[in-house]
Amino acid sequence: MPNSSAFMKNYKKFLFLLLFLGVCFALFYFSQEQEKKQNKTLKIEALNLPPLEVGDLIFRRGDSLESLIISQISNHHYTHLGLIISTDPIIIIHATTDDNINRQNQVILSPLNEFISHANSLAIKRFLLTKAQKEAIVLAAKSQLGREFILSNESNAFYCTTLIESLLTPHITLRLNYKEVNLPPLSGKYLFPKEFFNAPQATLIYEKRI
Repeated sequence: MPNSSAFMKNYKKFLFLLLFLGVCFALFYFSQEQEKKQNKTLKIEALNLPPLEVGDLIFRRGDSLESLIISQISNHHYTHLGLIISTDPIIIIHATTDDNINRQNQVILSPLNEFISHANSLAIKRFLLTKAQKEAIVLAAKSQLGREFILSNESNAFYCTTLIESLLTPHITLRLNYKEVNLPPLSGKYLFPKEFFNAPQATLIYEKRI
């Protein structure tokens, strides 16, 4: 009996130690994952951007589940894009759902630091545009501010890529393919950032992934 009692006492100590180590490991793992997530978003001071131009397209990949789903469906790294309408300071116009809590589901202007605040990858591509074309694009872009974001395969669809399509196609011949998506309730054809990124007329001038 004494031996059995000692064994049980040691066994309980062992289980308690095992449980304690398990809890410690879980807490450590959770804290590391949180730190990784925080460290995996871009920081504006670390970008080291080249000189930018009005009309440049700016692509990003976010850290959200929505971004992951778009990436999987489109088979492409980047999941959102906007257009630079000012370089000093850098201002981006884009159609978004929730970048600005005060202006949800619409076309908005975002300074660069806000645009990259939840991004872990960034790319900038440039089309060859004349000064007159750039001015016309900026004028047209500003006229779209506040327009409702509509993710749809109907004629009233208006989201990040269709905004850019409407701004560029009067000035550039683009061959953009709408991808068929079979994902109820959003089944239909949609335009993804991949089409602009792979456009042969566009030159990649910057990219950063973390």
